[in-house]
Amino acid sequence: MMLYLSLSCAFFIYMLDYGLGKPGDEKPLYGSLLFAWSFSLAKKALGKKLYTNLYQQYRDQLTDDPLHNAQVHASFKEIVFTQARELFTWQKIVGMCPICTHFWFTMIAFVVEENIFYFKVNIITFSFYFLLSHVIIRFLKRWI
Repeated sequence: MMLYLSLSCAFFIYMLDYGLGKPGDEKPLYGSLLFAWSFSLAKKALGKKLYTNLYQQYRDQLTDDPLHNAQVHASFKEIVFTQARELFTWQKIVGMCPICTHFWFTMIAFVVEENIFYFKVNIITFSFYFLLSHVIIRFLKRWI
């Protein structure tokens, strides 16, 4: 039972990371399904003033050529996300770092699966559950 729960947590976090555009990787996937969430967190991390400056530079570079505009838009996303990644704090918990997100997701899954009243008794079980799921995520990120 524990192996199935560890696997399900690991695969869920891996799929969430992929859907968010793999924000922890060197080259994120800017066209992913949920990248809008990642980009909105990046905008919030940068703050209004810095993001407005970057957006104004982006608007100044636009022309009538659609191909050029697409390249400018892609570089704008990359610049915003790269600069914001250094400023992420609480954003790591909500998807920007799969390992940080994994800890909290595993904790919630364990408390729901077991029972919050037995948490003190089953701290060793939780540790094993978390460690196994963490190893699975590391394996997936390395080999897939």
